[in-house]
Amino acid sequence: MLRSREGVALLGAAVFDDVLVILFLSIFIALIPGTGSSGLSGVAWVVVRMGLYLGLATLAGIRLIPRLAERVAGLPISQGLMAAVLITTLFYAWAAEAWGGMAPITGAFIAGLLFGRTRFIERIGAGMHVLAYALFVPIFLVNIGLKVNVRELGASSWLFVIVICLVAVLSKILGSGLGAQLAGFSTLEALRLGTGMVSRGEVGLILASVGLAEGLIGPEVFATIVITIIFTTLVTPPMLRALFARRGQRLVDHTADLPTDPPSEGEQS
Repeated sequence: MLRSREGVALLGAAVFDDVLVILFLSIFIALIPGTGSSGLSGVAWVVVRMGLYLGLATLAGIRLIPRLAERVAGLPISQGLMAAVLITTLFYAWAAEAWGGMAPITGAFIAGLLFGRTRFIERIGAGMHVLAYALFVPIFLVNIGLKVNVRELGASSWLFVIVICLVAVLSKILGSGLGAQLAGFSTLEALRLGTGMVSRGEVGLILASVGLAEGLIGPEVFATIVITIIFTTLVTPPMLRALFARRGQRLVDHTADLPTDPPSEGEQS
């Protein structure tokens, strides 16, 4: 389904959505009270810091990261390339906050984009997938779970949770669907695209964690956001399956045209 028209648009929209959220998060963090950004001069300094960091990090990365990858990949050491990627990513994340006044996720994202331009993209992607899902993602999710206290939610709070969940679903379906229709998609294609955008993921959890750490939201709101993210993640697959069911049936029917020769012993095994 990802090779369909709406599937390709969905992938692009999801990536672009995350990029915008990361940038807006960095701008918001830089402008919150207590960061020295009060007044016009403070806001101007924030913009200058962010611009300098983004420019210097990108230019330095374009020149140095490919050379670093080539150099380390040729060394006779175990997993040297992955170690270099990890160190560089963490450095970019730290520099984004310390020098650019931005969210650390922004620096890590830039590092990923720069390493993606090297010829080792598949090797790095495979290594980071194992490292992330075996170590960092479980730690991150456990940390989120430890911060959520459902007991903070009273009867009125659960009504708020239900409303937020409904708004989270409908706003994505209507907003993304309307945008798809304006772009020339059919009603069914627009509905599929909007439904595919419903699910919130790790970026939403990062936003909630930052808000809680900065004291911008309380434990009750944090728990509500986490529940909403879990809800939208669980309801999206069955809704997409139902919307793609008709096309899925056609794909199954096409398999009838394939050769019907009996499989070899190797294929049977």
